Amino acid sequence: MEHMEPFLEKYPKSSGREGEDFEQLRHAFEALEDAETAEEKRRIVAETYQDITSAAREHQFPIFSFPDFWRKAQERGLLLRRDAPERIFESLLDKKDVQLGKEITYYQYANATDDTTEGLRTALMEGLGGDEIVTVYGFDAKGTDVQRIKKSDEDPRAPKRFIHLRSVKGVLHPSQIKYVIIRIPTKLFPAEELNEFELGKIEEGKSPPYVFRIINTSIPLKPAH
Repeated sequence: MEHMEPFLEKYPKSSGREGEDFEQLRHAFEALEDAETAEEKRRIVAETYQDITSAAREHQFPIFSFPDFWRKAQERGLLLRRDAPERIFESLLDKKDVQLGKEITYYQYANATDDTTEGLRTALMEGLGGDEIVTVYGFDAKGTDVQRIKKSDEDPRAPKRFIHLRSVKGVLHPSQIKYVIIRIPTKLFPAEELNEFELGKIEEGKSPPYVFRIINTSIPLKPAH
């Protein structure tokens, strides 16, 4: 992984003020929900992304562009879940457990996917949260009850999707969240945060619809010695 450099390289230590670290982000997410115009959304998304990167710096979470880190992350065999960004960051920043599957009464309820590329596509399309800032986290399911979803003849969607679906019930400690994928529409993403590849595509008139970043919350960047 020696060629993969994070955008954020050196970080101050977290403030350690339990229950307070998430407050600024909470206000930002609430403002985004209340935004009415396209210009207002663009401004709030940019500000919220800056708040996210600031929180990452404070908690020593490096942020990467998508492809290289995603390939490395897939080696871990984690599960993926899309959830509202405020719920994910509250868990990470304020060290709160995440309850999964409380609503499950039978094991045909999919609330997670495998960490294949197709699993990620499925997670991005389904789950909680708005469309301006979409967040999917990779988690270690140890200690939870994980069931595969069986193909249903009553579900008109592609049958192959079922091999990627999981039903997870249990409690996740924040340390079990290993990374967070962030997807933001390119038109809303702060221009100053775009990398050279993304800027080049935009200049060529081939702007991708979304910009992806991955926050590494606990995957070691170097092999243990």
